[in-house]
Amino acid sequence: MKKKLCILLKSLPTGGVEKMMLNLAEGVAERNYQVEIVLFECTGSHIASIPESVNLLGLMPEGKKRGVRKLFAVAKAFRQYVRKNRPDVVISAKEQANLVNVLFRLLCRNSYRSVITRHVPLDGGLVGTDAKPFVIWLYRHILWRADRIVAVSEGIAGEIRSMIPAHAADHVSVICNPVIDSSVFEKASQTLDEQWLEDKKVPLMVASGRLSHQKGFDILLEAVSILREKMVVKLLILGEGEMRERLMDDISRLSLEEDVRLVGFKVNPYPYYKNADVFVMSSRWEGQPLALIEALAMGTRVVSTDCRTGPREILQGGRLGVLVPSEDPRALAEGIEAALRNPANKNLLNMHSETHSPQLAAESFNETEHNIQQYTIPAASAEYDKLFCRLLGVSD
Repeated sequence: MKKKLCILLKSLPTGGVEKMMLNLAEGVAERNYQVEIVLFECTGSHIASIPESVNLLGLMPEGKKRGVRKLFAVAKAFRQYVRKNRPDVVISAKEQANLVNVLFRLLCRNSYRSVITRHVPLDGGLVGTDAKPFVIWLYRHILWRADRIVAVSEGIAGEIRSMIPAHAADHVSVICNPVIDSSVFEKASQTLDEQWLEDKKVPLMVASGRLSHQKGFDILLEAVSILREKMVVKLLILGEGEMRERLMDDISRLSLEEDVRLVGFKVNPYPYYKNADVFVMSSRWEGQPLALIEALAMGTRVVSTDCRTGPREILQGGRLGVLVPSEDPRALAEGIEAALRNPANKNLLNMHSETHSPQLAAESFNETEHNIQQYTIPAASAEYDKLFCRLLGVSD
């Protein structure tokens, strides 16, 4: 008999958290689960990417209520959903969905098991995150009561354990994001109409992410300006966001119009990662950055800021890539230069081989001794399956 899993989210906009929850839905559906994605509202571009094996349900019409009234309406609709569908486990992401999940688990003690996830640091000083004092209060007083809290990195797990009651520390688990499957290598082989990818005479850097304060692309542009004093380089930045105009101004101010392009959001970023000489991550903070993992899987040299949290764990303290201090353009420029001048780092993982099977991919991980198997969709889904089975008291 299939176990019933409900993935509860506010919506499905373009974003790393939502993408990972879709990957989890796909992976767990292949492990004898009946999976349903339940949204507060059926909105967001990721809706088109829901796997065929996964059901979709919206709790309320779009835009009917706002604020606290909307949350109460969603809670009422979710109660009806739970009574009718009787899920075995409800897993959620982001605080509104996490709050609804935990509160209804407390009210319906014998109904389902609640699992909430945390994907970014809880430091309230990080501008642009949802980790404001109220969210921290939620973890200290309510969210710790979930049957399990899953953090995507040890750094985030440590933050959560430090603020919840000591006796609840064992409620916190670390499971890596389900990022990589065989399809990414197939997508990476697609040909792009991008001159800079074809021109091998000039080193090419690629960066990717929302054009926001968090991603530190303003710092990266300063680093490119410093690096241009020593060598000719090109930079492509993938993504869209609220800082586009500011970044365009910076490009003009630094006279980088011939060296840097903002190419917008790309549904398939993998050919860019695969064909880059260096992938650069300049973030001020992260949770477990997906693009960094994807670039590693493509076998591309990586330079990253040593920000909180995630990069140091992913890069194994600098063994798999160059780590530099955050908020330091000169250090970033020096790290990029070191990576570009050391071609021995190229294709460490050799993950874009001619064969794309998960089995051979896993063998490649072992052969290179750079094991990122834990970030594959099957591996991460297996860890979630074990967790769900423990909570339900059944064998996996």
